[in-house]
Amino acid sequence: MLILFALVAMGAAPLLPDDGTSAGRVRMVETVCLGATGFFIFVIAIFLSSSSLAREIEARRIYNLATKPVTRGGIILGKFIGAMIVNLALVAGMGLISYGAIRAAGLRAETDDVLASREAVVAWRLTPPAPPGPEGDSRLLDVSPDKPTIWSFKGLQGVKAREREAWIVIQVYAGAVRPLADLDVTIRNPATGVSRAPQLRVTSGRAERFSFPTELISDSGELDISMAPAPSTGAVFIRPRTCIAVMRLAGTFAGNLAKELLLILTAAALLTMVSIAGASGLSFPVAALVGLFVLVSGNLAQYVLTATEEQAASRTLSPSQAAAAADEKPPAPGLGKRIMDKTGHTLARIMPNLARYDAADMLADGRCIPWSLIGEAFFWVLLVRGGICAAAAWLILEHRELAA
Repeated sequence: MLILFALVAMGAAPLLPDDGTSAGRVRMVETVCLGATGFFIFVIAIFLSSSSLAREIEARRIYNLATKPVTRGGIILGKFIGAMIVNLALVAGMGLISYGAIRAAGLRAETDDVLASREAVVAWRLTPPAPPGPEGDSRLLDVSPDKPTIWSFKGLQGVKAREREAWIVIQVYAGAVRPLADLDVTIRNPATGVSRAPQLRVTSGRAERFSFPTELISDSGELDISMAPAPSTGAVFIRPRTCIAVMRLAGTFAGNLAKELLLILTAAALLTMVSIAGASGLSFPVAALVGLFVLVSGNLAQYVLTATEEQAASRTLSPSQAAAAADEKPPAPGLGKRIMDKTGHTLARIMPNLARYDAADMLADGRCIPWSLIGEAFFWVLLVRGGICAAAAWLILEHRELAA
């Protein structure tokens, strides 16, 4: 299995398209390695745990175990621990292979662009600004060339003291017809008035990073950044909370990768327990299908829950656009669509939201994966939902006749 994974990780990445930059090539290797790791681990966890218990019951091998002084809960715990030992060994092996493949891609990229490759293989922590507009506003807002938006950062004394340069990350949405956007950005020291005003080209929807000297941060740790699209670009859309941030070095790539592997292992533990619960009362094929259903629905849950917000955000209009479309009323959704939307949202809230705890994008973008995300995944995914599945497996097995 590890040999097959190594062939996929090293052979698939060069065949897939990237943005043509060294950082883009490293990002593609990261995406392929982490995607392959999750796929192999999840599928193995489902089939291994569901087949182990179900086939022992079907072959009556478990009857001998049931006659010994072993509780039904002990049987379930033993199957879970055994499956997790296999999962842990595979995650460790695939993690080492991924680390080697990504580091090799980074070393090759350094010959072309040292800074881009270094950005792509280190971890960063975001420093949130005070967003313009209502506090916590997450809607898509339009920004025009004649109306720049200003963000004020505070508390950057540590960045100024420890780093000679820092980075800003910018994410805008220019629309499908305009994949690239030119931005006029001004980075200004509010105390001295010293500023730098580069014009940056970004890809719509992608978080792009750009360096600046920390001398632009005031001694009190303040920094002002204004941003407006160039006249040739026209209006763009932003999310005030996530459009822009200041980055500083916060850890190593190896540490960030280990955190992502912990998240994968947490999701694999839940799928293992789901499959064991299914196998305690169902045949092997049906129990495996239950595990696959939870895997697919769990990865789709986040998209279903945010579908309404994204649709509403895409219809957000500027005041001039709203005045022009005042007489137009969107058609009301039909009964069938309302039922499907309600069913989808209900199912998405019941299923474990595995996509929420997938930090592969954060790792690929060079952002530091917070420990709080790992703790949240451990509690909600493993303890809460995994505990419910363990209780269900115990109840089913406790009331199932296992005597010969």
